Formats: sequence, C-alpha cells, structure tokens
Amino acid sequence: MANMIETQRLLLRQFTQEDLKAYHQVLKQKAVYKWLGKGTKITKEHVSRIINHDQTHWHRHQLGTWAVVLKASSQLIGHCGFTMVKDLNQYELLYAFSPSFWGKGYATEACLVSIKWLHYHTDIDTIIALSYLNNQPSIHIIEKLGFQFIKEYPYIM
Repeated sequence: MANMIETQRLLLRQFTQEDLKAYHQVLKQKAVYKWLGKGTKITKEHVSRIINHDQTHWHRHQLGTWAVVLKASSQLIGHCGFTMVKDLNQYELLYAFSPSFWGKGYATEACLVSIKWLHYHTDIDTIIALSYLNNQPSIHIIEKLGFQFIKEYPYIM
C-alpha cells in the first residue's frame, strides 16, 4: 500500500483526521459538492465520516483516495483515487479539487499518477469514471485520461 505518490507539483498521501479542516474547506464549496454524491451541502461531520470511510477502504481493498497536496505550499487542494462502487462491482476513479485550482492540470496529473500506481500495485485491469451528464469539465478530464463513454447510467447514491 502506497502512503505517498509524488509528481513534479503534487504529493498524494493518505488522509488523516488532521486533514479535517482543510478537506472541509475544499468540499464545503458549492462548486465542488454539487458534483459529489447527491449534490448536497457537506458538513465537517460528513467530512470526518468520509475520512474514516476512506481509511477503512484502504484497509479492506489496499487502495483508496489520496489527499492531493501542492508540494510548493503543502496546501491540501483536493482528492484523487479509487473507491469500490458496490452496486456496479467496479472500482471508480474519483477526484475533486477546490475551484481555485481548476484549469491548471492538477486533476489530470493526479489521475494519471493514480492510474499508473493502480497498474503497478494491483491486479485490477478495469476501472470506471462516473460523472454528472452536465459536468463538462469533469467529462473533459475523463476523456483526456482515455476513458470511453459506454452508457448513461441512472446511478443514485
């Protein structure tokens, strides 16, 4: 299990409860949470549960979601990684970043290194990426990563 992955600009590491305040600052923004799950406001308590769930996911599956941190400033700017979607029996690539860091290539950079890690450290050969149909920026990233549209799926969390 990788505790850390580095790129030229980013550090991807596992979340801890010490990340609660900074992670909440990212996820509480409407521009972020409207594209996550049911699209409802995310409280600090919810973020704490997300971190706990992710720690459990790492333990059970030997993979999960990383905190994405800017190396230059040590600022937590989002998350990237994988989660098991039980209803589909597939691992999903997921990511979310603070809007002030959109359009700078951070999501693509984090996703590419995460996928590379997955290929080197697991025997998982298929992953999925889900997006709201009207989330064009996310769809653009998914396409840039080489994913192909398969179908619309009425997935309700």
